[in-house]
Amino acid sequence: MVNGVKPASMNRTFQEMLEDLSTTIYKPIEFAIIRPEFRWYDVVQRFYRTYGAVVVNGLTPGESLYTEASNAQAMMVDAMKKLFNTATTGINYVQDVKYPNNKPANVAAAINDLVENKKVTHIVLYYIAHGNIELMSVGGIYFYASQLKTLMETYSTVKFILLVETCHGGSWPDYFRNLSPRLLNLRLAIASTSRNQGAYPDWDEAGGLIDYNRFDDQWVEFTSDFLLKMEYYTSEAHWGEVTGLTFPAFDNNILRLFWLCYQRAQNDSWILPQNTGHQSPQIFYP
Repeated sequence: MVNGVKPASMNRTFQEMLEDLSTTIYKPIEFAIIRPEFRWYDVVQRFYRTYGAVVVNGLTPGESLYTEASNAQAMMVDAMKKLFNTATTGINYVQDVKYPNNKPANVAAAINDLVENKKVTHIVLYYIAHGNIELMSVGGIYFYASQLKTLMETYSTVKFILLVETCHGGSWPDYFRNLSPRLLNLRLAIASTSRNQGAYPDWDEAGGLIDYNRFDDQWVEFTSDFLLKMEYYTSEAHWGEVTGLTFPAFDNNILRLFWLCYQRAQNDSWILPQNTGHQSPQIFYP
């Protein structure tokens, strides 16, 4: 139930849901989900005080995949702190937005704190939530792409990067791509799947395939694989691949880093639901 209303997509039989590739659900007989030993990714600090992040878990206890979403969000919080925080300042530039304080108003307050109190000029905005076309459930409240546009317009001098880990998440990059005029302070939007597909927890076996990195990724497929690539590219051995990226012609290293993480997670066939045709990550940059 969201806003006291049962979504129309839930008024279906279980068999109908299983046959729909856009539904986030799995058959235990066909899909193996192995819980690995939990570990934090060894992301290296690369950015300084003008950068910050708001990391949002829109789920509430009792919703499906709450445990998986909570752990994936915790990993993203940890990774963003390693990217943006420094021991010398002692200032936390990462806002951890989760239940019970995870409604859209809490997200707006977190952004405002970074901008007004910590003078952040670049914000990574990550959502993991249940979603549909151009909307997601954030703390049990429908939150629409148009509302996010209005929120980002409020901070016209702040540059945003949007990461969406929801079913039908590709509808968010689509929405911003099709705006006229475009939202100039949105620099990059990445979604874990297309507008017509679901997003999935960690799969280790599916459709006769075995996940290439099943012993490393955990909890949620795309987010985990994205963070594994972040661990790779922020290391001393590979950071030069980020700074040396010339196409696309991004003007800062965080855009280069996120583009590489997005591309390589797919190109290296790490996302098992993508390999089975269930999930298709999307990206938009002006």
